[in-house]
Amino acid sequence: EIGVIGMVPTRWDSSWSSRHFVLSKLGQYFQVIWMNPAHDVRDLLNKGRIVHRKEEFSPVPGLRVYTPEPWLPRVHGFSWVGSQTFRRRLQRARALLTSRGATKVVLYLWRPEFAPALDALQHELSCYHIDDEYSFSEVELPIAGPEERLISEVDQVFITSQAMLEKKGGINQRTSVVPNGVDYRSYAEPHPEPEDLAGIPHPRIGYTGRLKRVLNWPLLLELSARHPEWQLVPLAPRPPHPVIELHLAAREQRPNLPVPPPTPVNAAAAPRHHLPPPPPPSP
Repeated sequence: EIGVIGMVPTRWDSSWSSRHFVLSKLGQYFQVIWMNPAHDVRDLLNKGRIVHRKEEFSPVPGLRVYTPEPWLPRVHGFSWVGSQTFRRRLQRARALLTSRGATKVVLYLWRPEFAPALDALQHELSCYHIDDEYSFSEVELPIAGPEERLISEVDQVFITSQAMLEKKGGINQRTSVVPNGVDYRSYAEPHPEPEDLAGIPHPRIGYTGRLKRVLNWPLLLELSARHPEWQLVPLAPRPPHPVIELHLAAREQRPNLPVPPPTPVNAAAAPRHHLPPPPPPSP
């Protein structure tokens, strides 16, 4: 009877991240809705850019992906209109849960901008998962007022790092540290070598994740120069970003730093990781 609405900043078919894993795991125990971001009203005005996908599909058991309809867009600058479409999207997600028998709703928020959901939808429990510094500033900034209020109002806060715990962990006493980890079974199981790796010599040093501006690019270049026998292989999408392209241009001069091809926007689906079954119930 418990349903979870996961309010996330990215589509399901974005790069696999901790929120994909957490909400997929929760789907083994509860009904879970992954709410794709709503269409932007500015995109709707520019006809031809919107391709509305099927409203709902199930990538893993227990989890449904809900893409808000084009008539419920994200609106900028019109607070009343925006709040109404926001509320209606939440009601649609709740209806999907109740149609599957859920009578109690958990709001699971993954960004501070989803704080209005606490007042927009009746729910039995609320969680806020902090997996990054959402100011995205290169210098330390104080906690923004809206995020501080959100932390204080939710029923449970999850924080992924000790540093963020020291900064934000004293606001709500119901705060737990949940460090990022590894799905050991997915990585431990042997798999055939992919064809695109077969031509790369050993030893190989792999990186899985995302090619980001904050990676230590000078360190990678220095390692490749010191150890030309090492093959530093990224298994990651290559998003279009001018700073990243500058670093990749330097990498292209190193034969032991293979550069992945550019990744089209929304072209790569999230990987279907092996999910172990839930443990048996306690006696």
